[in-house]
Amino acid sequence: MCGITAIAALNLPIDMDMLARMTHAISHRGPDQDGAAQYEAGSLCAGLGSKRLSIIDLSEAGRMPLSNEDGSIWIVYNGELYNHPELRVTLEARGHVFRSNSDTETIVHAYEEYGDAFLERLNGMFALALFDQHKQRLVVARDPLGIKPVYYHWDGGRLLLASELRALLASCDIKREIDPAALGLYLSLGYVPSPYSLVCGVRKLEPGAYLVLDSGGLHSERYWTPPAPEPHADLSTAVQHIRATVTGAVRRQLMSDVPIGVFLSGGLDSTLIAHLAVRDHNGPIASFSIGFPDAAGRVDETSIYNRDLIHARQVARDLGMDHHELLVSPTLDVPDLLVRSVVGLDEPTWEPSFTSLNLLAAEARKHGAIVILTGDGSDELFGGYPWHTAAFRHQTLERVPALRTVLPLLERIGRGRTLGIKARDLRAKLHAPVSTYYRYTFELLTGAEKQALVPRSFISHVTDEAVEALINSRLAGVGELSLSDALALLDLLLWVREQFNHRVDRMTMMHSVEARVPLQDLEVVRAALSVPLRIRLHGGRTKYLLREAFKDVVPEHVLNRPKRPFSTPTEGWLRGPLRPLIRDLLSAPHLDGSVLNPETTAALTNRFLSGDDRLSFKVWALLNFQIWYDHVMTI
Repeated sequence: MCGITAIAALNLPIDMDMLARMTHAISHRGPDQDGAAQYEAGSLCAGLGSKRLSIIDLSEAGRMPLSNEDGSIWIVYNGELYNHPELRVTLEARGHVFRSNSDTETIVHAYEEYGDAFLERLNGMFALALFDQHKQRLVVARDPLGIKPVYYHWDGGRLLLASELRALLASCDIKREIDPAALGLYLSLGYVPSPYSLVCGVRKLEPGAYLVLDSGGLHSERYWTPPAPEPHADLSTAVQHIRATVTGAVRRQLMSDVPIGVFLSGGLDSTLIAHLAVRDHNGPIASFSIGFPDAAGRVDETSIYNRDLIHARQVARDLGMDHHELLVSPTLDVPDLLVRSVVGLDEPTWEPSFTSLNLLAAEARKHGAIVILTGDGSDELFGGYPWHTAAFRHQTLERVPALRTVLPLLERIGRGRTLGIKARDLRAKLHAPVSTYYRYTFELLTGAEKQALVPRSFISHVTDEAVEALINSRLAGVGELSLSDALALLDLLLWVREQFNHRVDRMTMMHSVEARVPLQDLEVVRAALSVPLRIRLHGGRTKYLLREAFKDVVPEHVLNRPKRPFSTPTEGWLRGPLRPLIRDLLSAPHLDGSVLNPETTAALTNRFLSGDDRLSFKVWALLNFQIWYDHVMTI
């Protein structure tokens, strides 16, 4: 695991001092080794930088930039290649000579052997920049699930790229101006999806894509598209396949020369990973859970924020894990934690659990666990949310012929009440395109709210059409999907790839901890997506396929637990320790000169502070944005 940087240019020299500033800005991603070098080939010049967190082959042989035998291909790389032992055997049989045990070197030789098609052979999490002296080109790539990040800036002659936005800003060559389209998407979704970033002129490389810079300029290609479900998939075969692929994924991702731990909630996903990890790992495995005592320091295990503790404790005890419970002090400086976390995120996200991840990652590092396994991605792959089953019900309702006529009547009769709201919502979604259904279901702020919150010059960029275009682009090339399959896939391609993986990467790497997500292993993803959601939800039971595959592994008290989100006491914080920060940062005087409309933002905030709990997530998203803006964009 590392942080990477690069500067590449056509017919221009490389500013190695700039590269050094960029690389230093992400020192937290790799405290063990650093490296930088400059290369030339024809009209192309490149400087590559690396900050290394040593996980596999801790020796100097793994230092980056790293090359092939003759020094014609050089790479900086962030991530882990889980199938590198098998690839290495194949490459050695074809005559490639290795000087280390590093998976980084396997990637170099795979590129030598297969050209750009090497990306299709990689199973792992990665971001890489590779300089090819013979072909006079630079290749930049990102893994299919977006687990590792790549930001870049291209001005038509020079390319800057890095693992984090802060490194590009440290170049001192990029204006700190807000991209209005990206802000519109943030206000709609609560996060900024690739290829956008909140900074004008900076883009994120999309997951499953790569860039090539050569004498013809910069161009991008997609190398991975999610598979469509097999319509005639068989349940028993799917159960066996999921069991095999998940077991293999956990086994592969135990590959490490440093200590390993698990973020353990006591839910299905983390418990399954813990069981398989303990069974297949030769050494000890630590586990980490988090709880939130009340003002008197008591832990109420019936509270939504502490229910995981008792289950995690029992799982860890049964498995003989080295278990650590982080009980967050009631005197914690919550505003300070939030500010540090938001700045560490690189770009804000509304999903509140990033603060808990920050605390857990610090705890893991304190106890020597450098690699952490998490259960992220399972709900989206296996149908873990109530809206997945709701989509099936909606598909049935769409076949009711008189419904389109009845709904307006129900809306009028129930105006202002739950009945009217549900009728209005269903009428908006009835026979609507998937993109419209998705937007109505998950949009954080309405179109009118968004446009009221931004400057007049931004309004044309902040539209519902922009959100729907993004959604349609994610489904392009996948094939014909049912509503339920499309929604589940969008959860994976948007929530997981663009938000959840973002927060896990930044919060763990803040503390030089590598997080791995076995349930997003490429083999698991292929196996799950090849099965229609109706089978993954057999009988209407969430995550049926995963439960059935491991019913003899996961204990009963976990197997049938209701789903519990990874919680943080956000609303309590907003109305308690964060209240002064809200009054300050989201007040009209403070917002004068910001991109948020002072009057509209202050009015929405005052409604929340006066008791309107429906606005809590909106205020949380606006607060996070303003913290980020104050600490990143006004320097």
